[in-house]
Amino acid sequence: MKISNIVLTIACVGALLLTACEKKDAKYYVDSGYLSYSNGNNNKALKEFKKAIEIEPQIADFWLLNVCAQVSEKESRFSEAIEFYNKSIEMNPDYPDSYYNRAWAIKNGKKQ
Repeated sequence: MKISNIVLTIACVGALLLTACEKKDAKYYVDSGYLSYSNGNNNKALKEFKKAIEIEPQIADFWLLNVCAQVSEKESRFSEAIEFYNKSIEMNPDYPDSYYNRAWAIKNGKKQ
């Protein structure tokens, strides 16, 4: 495990422990999603991110939408990834990675 993953994991675990006794808000689910993602549990990560967005739709900034898209791609859910990239581009049309990643998702989705 890389040092950056270890630091991210420790930070997420700390955040989860602090909110464990509190009502689970959108931030809790985002943190839990990042923890799951850093541990390679992509399906759980995506569920947690979606739950956060369901609870608090405004938490879905372009960055979180890009992460959701990347997780979807890793699970070969290309249509879903493209939808996330489209939403991300709507929010921040000046972020070139969204366009680039969406193009790859489209290309990879056609291979199936």
